[in-house]
Amino acid sequence: MNQQNNTNNTQVRKVFRPTKTKMIEAIKKNAGIIANIAMALGWRLSRDKVYRYIKKYHLENELENARQLLVDKAESNIVQAVSDGDLETSKFVLKTRGKDRGYTERAEIEHSGDMEEHLYIYLPPVENK
Repeated sequence: MNQQNNTNNTQVRKVFRPTKTKMIEAIKKNAGIIANIAMALGWRLSRDKVYRYIKKYHLENELENARQLLVDKAESNIVQAVSDGDLETSKFVLKTRGKDRGYTERAEIEHSGDMEEHLYIYLPPVENK
């Protein structure tokens, strides 16, 4: 009788294993954002488990491509904002992409060559009062 009770009380836990196709769909739809991929697949699981399935199905390239597509879309938005005359976005582009034309907030000094020479700084003597 005890054995029968154990059999009746045993809970069977269904394990969800996404297919490679489902993983690819989730990666693309969620721009490679791991937490969103997990939620799209209906999981309450760790990032590690998502990464394990990505590795299992050799989807590292799909993940990187989805992330790069997100960056491409962001760049397209910036181009559109500049085309629309957005001054702040234009300033951002000039500060980040127009450095070679002198649009920068700080001077960037690049040094090439030997650094064996010494720099001496002479300070005037301090007067005692």
